[in-house]
Order: sequence, then structure tokens, then C-alpha cells
Amino acid sequence: MESIKINYGDFAKYSILKTGLVVIISIMILTFVYASSQIKSNQELLENAITEKNQDAKILNKKSGEAIERSKLLLNLLPKNSRERIEMLSQDGEEVYQKDILPVLAENLDKITELNNQQFWISEKKMGEVHNKIDNARKTIERLKFVAVFVCIMLTLLILKNQKLVNNKLKFQANTDMLTLLPNRVSQIRNIQKQISNSPNELFAIVFFDIDFFKIINDNYGHDVGDEVLKKFADKIKPHLKNEDILSRFGGDEFVLLLRSVDSKEQTRSFIRYLSSILDTSFIIGNIEVFITASIGVSFYSPDCNDGCDNPKTLLKHADIAMYSAKKTSRNCYRFFSNETKRKIETEHNICHSLHTVLRNNNADNELYLKYQPLLNLKGQEMTECEALIRWVNKNGEEIYPDDFIPLAEKSNLIENVNLFVINEACLQQYRWHQINVTSIRININLSGNKLIFDRLIAQFRENLEKYNLNPSSFGIELTERTINQISKETVQQLEQLRDEGMKISIDDFGTGYSSLNELKNLPVTTLKIDKAFIQGLPEDKKDHALVKTIIDLGHSLNLDVVAEGVETREQYRFLKEHFCDVAQGYYYQQPIDGTQLGQLQLCKEAA
Repeated sequence: MESIKINYGDFAKYSILKTGLVVIISIMILTFVYASSQIKSNQELLENAITEKNQDAKILNKKSGEAIERSKLLLNLLPKNSRERIEMLSQDGEEVYQKDILPVLAENLDKITELNNQQFWISEKKMGEVHNKIDNARKTIERLKFVAVFVCIMLTLLILKNQKLVNNKLKFQANTDMLTLLPNRVSQIRNIQKQISNSPNELFAIVFFDIDFFKIINDNYGHDVGDEVLKKFADKIKPHLKNEDILSRFGGDEFVLLLRSVDSKEQTRSFIRYLSSILDTSFIIGNIEVFITASIGVSFYSPDCNDGCDNPKTLLKHADIAMYSAKKTSRNCYRFFSNETKRKIETEHNICHSLHTVLRNNNADNELYLKYQPLLNLKGQEMTECEALIRWVNKNGEEIYPDDFIPLAEKSNLIENVNLFVINEACLQQYRWHQINVTSIRININLSGNKLIFDRLIAQFRENLEKYNLNPSSFGIELTERTINQISKETVQQLEQLRDEGMKISIDDFGTGYSSLNELKNLPVTTLKIDKAFIQGLPEDKKDHALVKTIIDLGHSLNLDVVAEGVETREQYRFLKEHFCDVAQGYYYQQPIDGTQLGQLQLCKEAA
């Protein structure tokens, strides 16, 4: 089986390296800034030195001018005819010229020369120092440029390598379920598409797994245990796969297997049967033993398929439909996709969608309505109660039977709104009957749902009783055996209070579910209703005979009334009456009719 591995230590190593490179670059930048500032500073010094040199030259020129002026003054002491005067002095007064005039002139010239030389060397020294500083700064920058180019090249290479690792990590995370390290939904869809594209003439299968009751595991033991179950579930499957097979986690408790090692459909069926058996197991997590099973759905890709199975999403949808069929059947089993299953699922989906639309629009088109089936009291031969039965005729005039849409409503959480509709309509009908002085008919209402909605249903029932000023004794509540397990202690207390106020509390379809006799002791029950499945064989079927008689005796021994459902023949009616059944309900006595007809029928009987 294909797997994906990655070394996470590389990411830490390159993260540290990247941090170090950032520090080096920061130091280089600071060095560049410092060197640039030094060049700028030295350039300013050079400009100052040049300025000083110019100023010194001006001073020197000034002093030289002064020396020259003094020399001119001395020369002016000479006669105008300087040549003759000099010649005369040289012949007759040579000593005076040498001692008086020439020393003064020589002194001035020496001073001028000395000043010039002194100022020149001072200026040259200052400018040389500045030039040296500028040259040193420029050499530093040249060396830094070389280092910078080298470091930038290395940094670029390392960043590219690091970016490649980051991209690989992101790609890994985008295509992997991080809990089980299996490919995720996106990756598996891509794998299926590649399989179709690369091997269009090869048979393969898509296997959809769903862990049964995984939500209960999470709720009871916590998500940490749930996560361990998911990992162990994957580990349980992987050893039995071949290298070319790819197991993925689609999300939640759903896994999808791309089974490429398929020789034939029969061989696949045998393998799926084996997988189903090994997944009926338990896992030890800490000090907890968790038992699991799985519902499995399978779809096939074949070159000659004509139902759109050359598309990954279609193949997955078909496998999901098959898995849903397995879960709906009994769980802990597997199913293979068929067009019949597909049509059935699509029909159920359409029913749910239509029912949701009707309820969302508050039954604006009156597609939902109630009919009432009278119940016959076998002792007094009178009708004192009826059962409210919901009916649905859609816009096209097609009748959708309760057995088709009520179970779907329970699964899709639409049942609460269905129950509220029935409660509201039944209370309104009872109010209308009271308006015409028909007060002797109890209306029994079927309620189903879970712990979350029952409290709200009882509260709504209370509100309607107050709204229409009705007494709880005008109603009864019928609970199926599967519903009993969903009732909380708080709901039981509310039912006890309603019973004490006169409301009838019945267990419907008794004997067909999983209720125990303990429920009869703990619940505030007043009535048992025998399911019609036990009535149909009467009086010939000995088993039905024995079971019905036993239920009647059991009910009476607990001081409960017993109602028989589905009474359709005179023979059934006689048997029930002979065995002291209290009430009969069925077509033998009366079919369901609307509320207005039943009210008028009761008025006529009371008048007679």
C-alpha cells in the first residue's frame, strides 16, 4: 500500500539557518551604512581641508604682499635713478648696501618662502590624511560588496531549497489527513482520476467504509479515544492491502479504499466479505475496550459501464449510496451498488426534500392533513376515542404513505416539525368539536423523536391546551417501543403529570420492538396496543393466538387497557371480544375519516 513520509527535522534545521542568515544580512546592512557614513564624513573633511587650504593661501598671499610692500618701501628709499644709485653705492658705499639694504630684503624673502613652504606641507598633510580615510572606506565597501554578492548567492540558494521544503510540506498537508497520515479526500479523488485516465480498460473498485455508532464512542469516551479508534481502524485495514491499493480518510469516520488489485467482481466480493469480518472487532485504548463494526459500500469501475462510472465523483457517490444502504439495513454489513438501490435512495431524498419544503412553508398548500380512525370499546360497543393519522398528498395529487415518510422524517430531524403539526391540528380539531358540543371523543396522537425534542413537544402540547382551553383528558399520547428508549427522566416526569391529569399514555406496536418489561414498570403507561402483525393470523394461527392472549393477560395483570390494531374481519373481532380485549381498531369497525365527518357521526349517535 502506498504511503507518504516526511522528515520534519529538516524544517527546524532550515528555520534556524534562515534565522542566522537574516542576522548576517542585518549585520552587513549595518556595516554598509557605517562605511557609507564614513565616506560621507571623510568627503566632508576633504572639502573642509580644501577650504582651509584656500583660506591659508589667502593668508599667505596677504603676508607675502605685506613683505613685498615692506621691500618696496625700502626700495623707495633709494634714489629714483636706482641703477646709478646702486652703482654708486657699489663703488663708494658697498658696505652700506650690504649691511643695510640687502639683509632686510633677504629677510623678507626668507619669510615669504618659509610661509609658503610651511602652509603647503600643512595642507598637503591634511589632504593626504583625508584621502587615506576615503581610500580605506572605499576598500572596505569593495570587500563588503564581494562578501555581499557571495552571501546573497548562498542565501538565495538556501532560501530556494527551504522554499522547496516548505512547498513540499504544504503539498503534503493539502493532500494528507494529519491524524491518520492517509491521503485525504482531495488526494483520493485525484488518485481515482489518474487510475481512470492511465488504465481505462482495467477493472477496479471503490470501497466506502463508515464506522458504526462512532458518534456514541466520541460522546461516551471523548474525542481523544475517538481519534485513536480512527487510527487503529486504518491500521486494521492496511496490512490486508496490496502495494497498489490506496486507503484514504475522507473525513469524520469515513474511509475510502481505491482497490486496484481487482481480478474479478467475485474475487472482490470475497475480499470485502473478509474485510467486513475483521472489522467486527474491538480496540484496547488505555484501559478502555472499544467495540466497533463497519458499514461498507462498494462500486465498480469497468470499461463497459454506461452509468457515468468513468467519473470519480460518480463512483464515490455510488459507493456512498451502497454504504448508506448497508447502514440502513442493519449495519455491520456490506452492500454493492445497484441501479435499484440508487433509485430507492433518490426517491427517499426527494421525499425528504419535499417534506422539508412543505414544513418550511407552514403547509401553505394543505398537502399535510389529519384523518381520524375511531376505536371501538368492546365492552360497551361504543366509540369514545380515535387515533389521529397524518396523511400527505403532494401537489401532483400523489399520496405518500406514512410508512414511507415518517421513518425518513425521524432520520432527517424533520420529525419534530411533523409532530408539532399533528399536535396543533389535533388540538384545533378538538376545539372545533367542543364548539358543537362533541366532548366525548379522545384524540390519541403518535409522538416520536429523541430526547432533545420530547421536552419541546410536551411544552408545545401544554401551550395548545391552554390556548384552546382544553383538558388533558381529551387527548392520549402513543409512544412506539423505539421511542421509549429516547425518553429522558424529565420527560417521564412530565408524562406522569399529564397522566395524573387524565391523559392516556399508550405503548404503540407492542411486541415488535426492543422494550423490556422493566419499561412497563417505570413508565406512566395506561394502555398497550397490540401490533397488527399479531392480529392478522387470528384466529387460525396458533402462535398469534398464544401471543395475543398472553399480551392481553399481561396488560390486565398490570391494570392496563389493551387495544388491538388492524382488526379487519369478524372472526378477529370475536376472538378479541372472547378473550376480553378492551378496545378494537381497524377497518372492520371504521376506516379513517376527516374530523368534520367524525364529529357529525358522533352527534348523530348521541342524538339517537
